Amino acid sequence: MILLPFDAKFVLLQRRRPTPMPELPQELWLMIAQHLEYEELEKLLGLNRIFYGLVMDIRYREVGLLDSDPSRFLRKIESLKLPDLAVRVRVLTLWPHATWNTIHPTPKVSRPVQTTGNRKRWFRFSFRTIRQYFNRSRRSQSGPTLVLPVDVPPVDPVSFVTMSWEDRVCGMISAAENLNNVEELNVRWDNTEHPPSCPLLETFLTASGRNLRRLSLDIPLEILDTYVPSPIALTRLQELKIKIVLSRGRMNRRSPASGSMDRLATLINGLSGTLQNLSIESCGHLNFSTFFKAMDQFPHLLKFSLAIPFDIYHIPDPSGLNRLLGNCELEDLSIRSRFCYVDDLPRLSNVTQSWYKRCFQGVSFKGLKALQLGLGAPFTINPENMESLKPLLQTPTSLRILDIQLTKKEFDEKRARQKAEKEKKKKGTIGKREAKVKGVWRFDETQAKFDLFIPLHHLWMGYMSELLGLLQPPASGISSSQAMPSSSSMHPKLVKADFHGSIMTVRQSKNPCLVGLSGIVIHETENAFKVVTSKDKVKQDNEVVELEVATGVDQVDLQEGEAAEAILHRAQKALVEAQPAPPFVAVLLVEVHPAADLILEVAVVLLAVEGPAAPPLVVEAVHHTELINAFKSLKVIPDRPLRPGYGTQGNAITLRANFFPMRLPKGPIYDYNVEISPTTDVNRLKARVFQLMELSPMCAPHLPYIAHDRSQRLVSARKLPQPLNIQVPFYEEPDTAPSANSKVYIVSIVFERELQPSQLTDYMSGKAGARDYDPLPLVSALNLILQQRSSRTGVRVGKNRFFFPTSAHKVSLGPGVEAWQGFYSSVRPTFKQLMVNVNVCMTAFVEPGNLADALNSFSRSSRGAMPTLPKGMARVKVKTQHLGHTKPVKKVGTTSARNTKFECAELGGTVSVEQYFLKKYKIKLRYPADLPVIDIGSAKKTVWVPAELCDIMPGHPYGKLNDKETAQMIRYACNPPRVNAEAIVNEGLPTLGLAPIASPIDGFGISIEAEMTVIPARELRPPRLSYKAGNANIRDGSWNILDVKFHRGARVTSWWVVVIRDGVGIIEGPGDLKLQGLVAGFASKCARSGMIMPEGRPRLIPISLRPENADPARVNAINDIRTILKRSIEPGKKPSFILVLLERRDNFIYPAIKRIGDMELGLQTVHMQLEKALKDEKKQDQYFSNVALKVNTKLGGINHLLDDGAMKWLTKKKTMMVGIDVTHPGPGSREGSPSIAALVASVDDSFVQFPASLRIQKGKQEMLGELENMLVERLLAYERKNKVLPQRIFVFRDGVSEGQFDTVIKEELPQILGAFKKFETKERKSKYRPQLSIVICGKRHHARFYPTNSANADRNGNTRPGTVVDKGVTAVFDFDFYLQAHAGLQGTVKATHYTVVYDENAFTADEIQQGTHDASYLYARATKAVSLIPPAYYADLACERGRCYINDFLVDDKTSTSGRGRFDREEERKRVFDAARQSWGQGLHDDVKESMFYI
Repeated sequence: MILLPFDAKFVLLQRRRPTPMPELPQELWLMIAQHLEYEELEKLLGLNRIFYGLVMDIRYREVGLLDSDPSRFLRKIESLKLPDLAVRVRVLTLWPHATWNTIHPTPKVSRPVQTTGNRKRWFRFSFRTIRQYFNRSRRSQSGPTLVLPVDVPPVDPVSFVTMSWEDRVCGMISAAENLNNVEELNVRWDNTEHPPSCPLLETFLTASGRNLRRLSLDIPLEILDTYVPSPIALTRLQELKIKIVLSRGRMNRRSPASGSMDRLATLINGLSGTLQNLSIESCGHLNFSTFFKAMDQFPHLLKFSLAIPFDIYHIPDPSGLNRLLGNCELEDLSIRSRFCYVDDLPRLSNVTQSWYKRCFQGVSFKGLKALQLGLGAPFTINPENMESLKPLLQTPTSLRILDIQLTKKEFDEKRARQKAEKEKKKKGTIGKREAKVKGVWRFDETQAKFDLFIPLHHLWMGYMSELLGLLQPPASGISSSQAMPSSSSMHPKLVKADFHGSIMTVRQSKNPCLVGLSGIVIHETENAFKVVTSKDKVKQDNEVVELEVATGVDQVDLQEGEAAEAILHRAQKALVEAQPAPPFVAVLLVEVHPAADLILEVAVVLLAVEGPAAPPLVVEAVHHTELINAFKSLKVIPDRPLRPGYGTQGNAITLRANFFPMRLPKGPIYDYNVEISPTTDVNRLKARVFQLMELSPMCAPHLPYIAHDRSQRLVSARKLPQPLNIQVPFYEEPDTAPSANSKVYIVSIVFERELQPSQLTDYMSGKAGARDYDPLPLVSALNLILQQRSSRTGVRVGKNRFFFPTSAHKVSLGPGVEAWQGFYSSVRPTFKQLMVNVNVCMTAFVEPGNLADALNSFSRSSRGAMPTLPKGMARVKVKTQHLGHTKPVKKVGTTSARNTKFECAELGGTVSVEQYFLKKYKIKLRYPADLPVIDIGSAKKTVWVPAELCDIMPGHPYGKLNDKETAQMIRYACNPPRVNAEAIVNEGLPTLGLAPIASPIDGFGISIEAEMTVIPARELRPPRLSYKAGNANIRDGSWNILDVKFHRGARVTSWWVVVIRDGVGIIEGPGDLKLQGLVAGFASKCARSGMIMPEGRPRLIPISLRPENADPARVNAINDIRTILKRSIEPGKKPSFILVLLERRDNFIYPAIKRIGDMELGLQTVHMQLEKALKDEKKQDQYFSNVALKVNTKLGGINHLLDDGAMKWLTKKKTMMVGIDVTHPGPGSREGSPSIAALVASVDDSFVQFPASLRIQKGKQEMLGELENMLVERLLAYERKNKVLPQRIFVFRDGVSEGQFDTVIKEELPQILGAFKKFETKERKSKYRPQLSIVICGKRHHARFYPTNSANADRNGNTRPGTVVDKGVTAVFDFDFYLQAHAGLQGTVKATHYTVVYDENAFTADEIQQGTHDASYLYARATKAVSLIPPAYYADLACERGRCYINDFLVDDKTSTSGRGRFDREEERKRVFDAARQSWGQGLHDDVKESMFYI
């Protein structure tokens, strides 16, 4: 037996032969896991690494080390010594006495109550259960052997007893050092007389606490230094909760413990740089005056909670508390008084009133939003001290009063109620349980007759009419003039009413036989209703039921899967049409848990018929019909076509979208142009000028109703005086005022135009005359208004994304890099409603801290030279320690402070940087010879500063991430839909100032609803697939190919295997059995899949590369590969493909092989990673299947097809599908590097083969410059294959933003038409003009959709594959829709936004939506539907392949050392582009250009 994770339930059976497990793709295992309950998944922990990772993430997210049993405690410690398990821990709860008892065992002590996580899940494991499971497994003859997919060293259980105390301490220290990702630590004390020490805690706080965000300490004050080292290096701690206690025997003593309190203040002061939430609680007689006096300033503190004896005896001098409150900009304050344990304190005297004044006098709580006051004695509020508490009560929007003590009158009433209950019990009144035992409610079945209870029902109707304040039930009909009662008053009455005699109807039940059951209630309990039906049958209901009240109340029929909002909306519509119309309808929905008999939800909704109707939750379908009818009066043109209608296919569902309804201002918005004189193009200077302008007396009065972009535009809700010229004396931080010779800027605000919201209203209403209206000026002005607060408090990255330094959601991605969670917001006009789109986003930032520490962390990339910074940290801002100046880093030098010298007249000649700072500022450097100096000067003057005197400022975005950092980013950014939705509503709206509305939004009269909008949607059915043999069963957008053959297998005449040996040593040589088995297995897989493979083994070509340290750019290694491949090719005998086996993948070898094969030698290459292919034999077959899909497609085969019905929209005429995309150089590319354009097109009616044409063009240019020639190439290829040109062409254009739609029509459409004209030659003797449609595919949007019903959600809470949205959040005049064809495997799924911008084929909504969805199942290299229609997806892949051909330009591995020099940047860009064009040469080799080489 081996040691397993401390809550595992199985063992590794090494002597039995394991039963073969099915080989399934990784995606399928993930989908299987989605449909398993946690308990079921736990049993399959050892099936594969996927299940293991999922279960371990759940188990180890919250860990409690609370066991008083040493053996149990040590088993957990042994598990945490495994890094694979320890890194999963996010929340750690520690009981120090358990640690002490494990080191020095004592009689068993009861551990404290576990309050985080599932205690039963964590601690129900024991060796006895393992042994029982082991015995059961041995007896079982069926089922697979479970193998733990992680290497754990065997440990004898007896060693837990025999282990020495030194070994136990070492084990704890080892485990603590592995807990690097813990974000929350809770330390609890058990109130023992002699508190133990805790080496586990000490090691964790000193070695592994760098990611700690929340810390809760419940420790004795006397041993604070023993527990917590000082100073404590928790650089990211944001929340600190401390419960100050004294050990037993000292609680009741008068001990000020001033020394301990000073140490506590020192501890907290060390965290002042990051602390945002501080909570202090005390339960002893302590003097807090010295404590508060020793407290420093806390610039980021937003929430402060005090729960101490709040009186003059425990804070005799409140000046320190007053200073602390005055120096913090608090948003949340809580003050609650605790009783002191000293019983002989005198009563409070009249000095309390003056003491209150000293606590709060002069303190301004301008930003206070939430206030909690505990009113228990001695902190009582009375008229005498209310005046002192006024500063606390001015600004809060939330006030909670806690700890209210009963008055004498209230106390007497409570005693009277208790006495009455005793008297009631004496009289023999019994409760429910006793009544059940005695059979009081037991009915005789013969007496349960429906007719006998009709009078009871009539009595109940009268009771309800009286209870609800209604008129008595009329003899017939319902009076339409009856007054409508208030729904707010009905809710508590109906919930607490007696329902004996009411008519109940079951509308939803897990037992379908109960649905529709209706009867009179004869027995009501807390959890169920017992009814007698019209057939005299007694039934018990504990499902979703409906109450029918006759007087003014009607019945609403529920439909399966229908959301409550839709039910109420449909009911209201039906009542409006009813004759005579009742005045109102009340619906009571009661949902009861069917198993536990627990009431889950009670909802009472009142729908008015008379009077103004409430706005519908979903836009009326009749309104959408009106919009389509209004479009019929407009001229139909192919450019930017109008929506021909809305889709009807699929199952109707209801979703919520991250769009929030917004009300336009009533008056105009005044638009101004801002001019700065003297002019500057530096954005940093412009932003600073606008910041100083806001401080000007001429601008300050207008701040509540103006917004600007910090550059050249300003909008206002009121007319500003003209001319308006503001003088702005310029100064930089940390200066607080301009100097006498400061530069003065003149900011001129010039009126430009009025923006009328009424015009946007007409546009959103779909009026014919508003079609040509441009909403962009007004929409951009509204964005300025909504983003004004965010631009002041946060950091803007990109167009509309804001990140906030005070955010609690920060995660380390690697040395010097951390990820911040932020929010995106954008105003979106939709049909009849203006919306605000809000979404969660994440990006990487440079981690603030000392620059010397950052250089040391990056020293590994310097390859022995002086450490430097990566390119991602270029131009990072630093603040100098000696002067406090904030400057961007111009460059990192190549010499140290000791070796960098300059002329200094002040110090008498040439001095080094080290000598200068020692003599000038008396600063002795720590790294005078180890680290480079930093240039923070200007273009004209170099200023060298030692790195250790520079602190990196927070809020600087990081550049391109490496592979490891990217993987970490994906891991933390992939949150479930529920998490993101809650973050948007609960954090995003308040942080962005949208709910509640913040200035200056309120100054413009704008209001925003705080709930996501509800929209209609549909789920489309998947198509049917066909293979040559076998069937593919689609489930959740994917299928498997275990027992199928390709529809058309490719023929392989010969193939090579090239083994790239790159110093890892996975393959020992050509005779390695692992290599031979891999090659044979792959050949067998291809043959079984339907490919025609040659007999015999392939040619094996081993290539050993030179070490990387001797060849950093791998130039010699690439030349070796090129030479060997050229030498291996015999004339006329090229292989069909080459299988390249890589020991590892870097930035040079893989792209170089692709360039050699595709451009130089004309060889089809496909790669395998040896580490993946050989790591797990169980996954090898699936890995081979994925590679076989690529090989078959590259060689012209067809993997699978759609059925004829799904292909009809493409095959009714000769059609060619075209995909277009452009990829641009990334952050790590050389300036001047080109962009790569790709055009792929189908060649036949199967729409599987899409050869590509590639071109390079000017960098950052999105529109294709050679589109005409590229399309001609594809049309000629189509004609060669089909002997005819296509009659229709569908273009799917990827990578174009909404603002570039018209640019596509203006620049790319003429080139497409020009390509058609090139086929109008004398030889052809006819004009060629196919019908053309252009569809834009957008993935870079922020629309997210959330199911409102679990029936329409997958296991992760995402919408299901096939979800399509074309109402509610789509454009008014555009023909667009959102389609999610794929399944979301992790995180929140994102649909693709399709917009038809040009249409000569007269697409209908159903045709383009269902057709696009079906085509998403035709992607060649996967067995699942993809998020993007394949032509556009292939174009993206072709662009990525093109990047390999100019890899030397796009992957600039040089770091930011000392810059390039001062030559002209435009000349450098031109030189780089010309070099890239020369490297590109003639492009693709003729032998591969007509294949899908890029797949």
